[in-house]
Amino acid sequence: MRIAIDAMGGDYAPDEIVSGTLEAIEFLGKDDKLVLVGPKADLEAKFPALNSHKDVISLVEAPR
Repeated sequence: MRIAIDAMGGDYAPDEIVSGTLEAIEFLGKDDKLVLVGPKADLEAKFPALNSHKDVISLVEAPR
């Protein structure tokens, strides 16, 4: 299953959204993937931890 997540949606975005995404990894099945949608450069610069989970989390560019 592939789950898309609006990284800029909600209160305290993107900090809380990305934190929740990283926490969710442990609950995923073997073939599950998470897709964060938002300004890719901002997310990569602010959250280097995303790079260490490229097998599970991908980023899709969506301008502000």
